[in-house]
Amino acid sequence: MGKNEVWENIKKYAKVFFQGIGLFFAYVFHYIGMFLKFVYKHLKKLFKKLYRIIRKHIRRVKKHMKAGDYSLLFYTVLGVVIFIILLILLIHGVSGEKKKATTTTTESTTEASTTEQVDPQAVLREQATYIYQNNQDYLMLVNDTNPIPAGYTFEQHTLNSGYIVDERIYNDLLAMLEACNAAGSEYTIKAGYISADTEGSGEYATGLAFDVTAHDVAELDAAVVSQLPTNQWLMQNCSSFGFIVRYPEGKESITGHNYEPWHFRYVGRDAAVFMTTNNLTLEEFYTLVNGGTVSTATTTSATPAVDPTAVTTSEDGSLTTEDTGATSETTTENPLDILN
Repeated sequence: MGKNEVWENIKKYAKVFFQGIGLFFAYVFHYIGMFLKFVYKHLKKLFKKLYRIIRKHIRRVKKHMKAGDYSLLFYTVLGVVIFIILLILLIHGVSGEKKKATTTTTESTTEASTTEQVDPQAVLREQATYIYQNNQDYLMLVNDTNPIPAGYTFEQHTLNSGYIVDERIYNDLLAMLEACNAAGSEYTIKAGYISADTEGSGEYATGLAFDVTAHDVAELDAAVVSQLPTNQWLMQNCSSFGFIVRYPEGKESITGHNYEPWHFRYVGRDAAVFMTTNNLTLEEFYTLVNGGTVSTATTTSATPAVDPTAVTTSEDGSLTTEDTGATSETTTENPLDILN
C-alpha cells in the first residue's frame, strides 16, 4: 500500500469520525431544544391560567368591595402574607441546614487538629537530646547510683580561696560572681573539687560543682541560705551563665539529696536555661535523653535579673560588669581576689 493510499484512508476515516461526533451533538442539542420548548410551552400555559385566575379573583374582590363587603379583601391579604412567611421560612430553613453543615465540618476539622497536636513530652525529649549531643562534656551525671568514671581527669584551676574548679568553667564562674558582686551581694565559695578517692566526694570530683553563699554565713542551713539576697540572686540568674541549682527544693526524691540552695553545677548555657525553664533536675534531663517522661511544669526563674552580656572584658584583661543602677551600702569583696 503506497503512502498516498494510506493518507487517503486516514482522511476518509477521520471524516467519518468527525461526522459521527457532529451527528451526536446535533441529536443532543436537538433533544435539549425540544425539551426546553416543551417546558416553555407548558409554563406559558400555566402562567396564562394563573394570570386569568388572579384577574378573576381581583374582579370578585372589587365586586364585594362595591357592595361594602371587605371580608374577601381581608382574606386575600392574609393569604398573601401567610404565603410570604412560609416562603421566607423555607428559604431560611435551607440556608440554616447549609450553615449547620458548614459548622459541623469546621468543628470536625478543629477536633481533628486538636487530636493531632504534638506531644509536649516528645518535644522536650527532642530538645534534651539535641542539647546533650552537642554538649556532653558538661552534662556528666554523677549521683549515688552513677559514680564518676574511673580515671576521670580535667585541667584544674586553683582559686585564691584554695578551691579547685575545671579550667573550662572558670570564665563563666567569674562572670556570674562578678555580676552578683555588682548587684550588691557578698559571697564566698564554700566548696569545690574533691578527689574521687575521698569519701563523699560525689559530683565535686567533676570540677564542675561548687558551693557558694553569702560572705558571712557560718553554717549551711537551707532555710537560712535560701532567703539570703546572695543566693536568691544566684538561683535566679545562674542559668544565664551555664549553671543550675543542682539539688532544688521539691526534687529530693529525684536527686536523692536534700534541698541545697548553695550547691551549683555547671552544665553549659543551653542546658542550664532548658532545665531551669522546664523545672528539671539533671536526673530528669537524663530521663528525657533516654526516652522517658517527666513533669512538664515550667518556671520563670530562668529569666535573669541581670543581663550576662553586660559582663565585658576591660583593657587589662579582667572581667567587668556594666553599671546596672544597683547600689549597696555594704562593701563586697572583689571577685578577682577570690578567684584568681
